[in-house]
Amino acid sequence: MRRFLVYGNRYWESMRNSLENVIIIFRNVWQSAVRMLLYAVFQVKAMLKIQRVINVSNAPPVSLKREKTGDWEIKQGSGGLVACVDPVMSKDHENLWLANLGMNINDKKNKRPGSVASIPESLSFPSTNTLGLPLIKQTIAEVFFHVLADDDMDAPKNEKQKKAREEMSLLGVLNNYNRGNYKLNPVVVQEEDYNVYYGGISNGLLWPALHNLPEYIVSEYNDEKILRSHWCAYVRVNYQFAIDAVRNSRPQDFIWIHDYHLMLVGMIMQSLDQHLEVGFFLHIPFQPPGEFFSKYSTVGFAVLRGLLRFTKVGFQTHRDRTKYIELVQHYFGTAKIVYDSKMDIYSVTNEGWTCSLGVFPVSIKNDDFLKFVDLPETIKLKNEIRKRVMGENPPQDGRFFFSVERFDYTKGIMEKLQAYKRYFEKHPDRIGKDVLYQIAVTNRRSVDTYRVYQDECIELADKINETFKSTENPTWKPLIFQTDGLQRSELVAAYLAMDIGVVTPKKDGMNLVAKEMLVCNPKAGLVLSTGAGSEIQFTTAGLYTEKEKNYHRIANVFDADAYCDAFYAAALEPEDMRAEHGKRLHEFIMANDIERWSSAFLDPSWTHEVIRPTQVIFNYISRSSPATIELL
Repeated sequence: MRRFLVYGNRYWESMRNSLENVIIIFRNVWQSAVRMLLYAVFQVKAMLKIQRVINVSNAPPVSLKREKTGDWEIKQGSGGLVACVDPVMSKDHENLWLANLGMNINDKKNKRPGSVASIPESLSFPSTNTLGLPLIKQTIAEVFFHVLADDDMDAPKNEKQKKAREEMSLLGVLNNYNRGNYKLNPVVVQEEDYNVYYGGISNGLLWPALHNLPEYIVSEYNDEKILRSHWCAYVRVNYQFAIDAVRNSRPQDFIWIHDYHLMLVGMIMQSLDQHLEVGFFLHIPFQPPGEFFSKYSTVGFAVLRGLLRFTKVGFQTHRDRTKYIELVQHYFGTAKIVYDSKMDIYSVTNEGWTCSLGVFPVSIKNDDFLKFVDLPETIKLKNEIRKRVMGENPPQDGRFFFSVERFDYTKGIMEKLQAYKRYFEKHPDRIGKDVLYQIAVTNRRSVDTYRVYQDECIELADKINETFKSTENPTWKPLIFQTDGLQRSELVAAYLAMDIGVVTPKKDGMNLVAKEMLVCNPKAGLVLSTGAGSEIQFTTAGLYTEKEKNYHRIANVFDADAYCDAFYAAALEPEDMRAEHGKRLHEFIMANDIERWSSAFLDPSWTHEVIRPTQVIFNYISRSSPATIELL
């Protein structure tokens, strides 16, 4: 009887343990099912919800020109940021773009004392921005901004009314633009603050620092007093952008902030409304030197901390995100950093806020270029450009090198010219055959560092043409150097005319020119530096390996010998092999266009705020049948 009771107890104990295991399994299965159901509901809601995009940038998506009649003409703008974002914004008439149009307040009478330190003479700031718009003025510190609805108006009675009428006619043009497009709203700030924010901190400090070119940081920022005063102007302008974005937002909107001009907007917006979804995309590299956090610590730490207050941040390359993570680990020791290898997303929690960090290589809208490729006028223009560059009867083995960029020290134009000069010194057999057509669009001549750099490049270009002559081909010139830009139709024709594209910046966020070249001309060769974000993207995609090199890589633009050897290898590459490599690049770029970039960044599923399916593994162990159950 006693033995029966012992066995009975053991049996009931075994049954109880088994029952407990079943209950645990059922509970875990239920929790996992609920989690997956919530995820599915979120995805469906995300797909069904029409989310308005509020785009915020310093640069506007339009260019404005005043006619002789006094009327204003508005045209779609150009530039990398506009090319990237405009297709996204154009999808919904309700989308809103906030930008500075140059209409700022010049209120010297009511200027608060100590607002901006005196501006050193060597810092030549532009007058607001390059649009040349009039200032909106008022005798008090308020801003009036409304659109006149009546066309039938009495003639202005005095000069003051006449001036107001002119300003209002501009606003009327903007109102008409908003009727047929997404909404465009100006952000209005103090003019003096804007000049310091744009010409000083943004382009005199942040631009060179984030490109890791500290030698181009303006020397006035060695003075801590000037640095702090100018930084306060940068903060005030960011604050105005943030206020305007919050005022115009709704709870379901996604607010998209762009580039180095507005790196504090997320922090300010979150302090105004913690429930907003605010994303940030950095279009330039993030490679600050060490002195950015010692010599310019007032700015450096604020930028590093400010980015963590966005909901999500996108970088152009893994190189830039890695640098940012390293700096966060070094300077913010208490920050919690988690990496999701499946999503390739970092989540950083610091001071109670969590930010997701992703990599989204920007691209181009392919159709904007391809629509010109097969036009008869484009083909005709292509033949004219090639004839003008290479001559009437060029050698069969002559090569047409083509390069186009802004005349900026980050683009490596000086180093390119030095390598090209070395090319003919080291490989004299190419004299009389090869021509480099260099377009460097002049900009920022009012800034000393730009003006000196541009003049030195032009001087070297002249020297190259004076040094190298061909007795066999007396009309040959090794270099055509042009400082005026081309219309897009002409640019596409030049891409079609070239044999080899040359894109070799010191540092660049992405450099879309390389993609434009190969989209238009899949048979072209490419010389590409590792300073370009596009090179990092191509390498990551396996387009440049030890076994397969689909372009000619420049690892160090300062090494003139290695640089000119890449020119030489590109010139001697057989046409069929060059076309094969170009085709692979072309196919990759076609598959990764601007639509894919914007969809990936705007996809709500990659942030830390999303519940994702979780792998749940637990063991059910019994004496008779141990088993492992895995739920996804």
